[in-house]
Amino acid sequence: MIEWLSAAIAAAAIVAFAVIFTLGVIQVWSAPSGTPPRYDEPFLGFATAIGAFVGGVVAVAFGVKPPPLPNQTILARNLSSLGAVPSVRDELRPALGAVYAIVYVALGLAAIATLLVHPHELSDLVKNLATTFLGLALPIAGAFFSS
Repeated sequence: MIEWLSAAIAAAAIVAFAVIFTLGVIQVWSAPSGTPPRYDEPFLGFATAIGAFVGGVVAVAFGVKPPPLPNQTILARNLSSLGAVPSVRDELRPALGAVYAIVYVALGLAAIATLLVHPHELSDLVKNLATTFLGLALPIAGAFFSS
């Protein structure tokens, strides 16, 4: 029961992250020139906390290395580590880990693109994700491609 509850909480966190930051990026791209979207402080704090949580899960997951299997490439071993962090049922871990990684990287790259293309309309929400993603990208990539 605890494993299913953990999976539900982990799924809710990634869904909240995806919805909040996808809408945030869309709002910036749709904003009138020079007018960034504004958010109240409690919402911005909650969104930033969700972003930091998801980024932390992804960073830790990439840093956790399972023991190598015979004839397993570094890439295959590192991809299998994505589901190692959430304390959920074994059969759900790889899928949940992959969803976290794909969603975080996709939205992180979207936030960076938004920062570069729409700097005058950039909201604090998207700026927080872009800078956090940039800060975690190098250690995540280093951990992923290390042996």
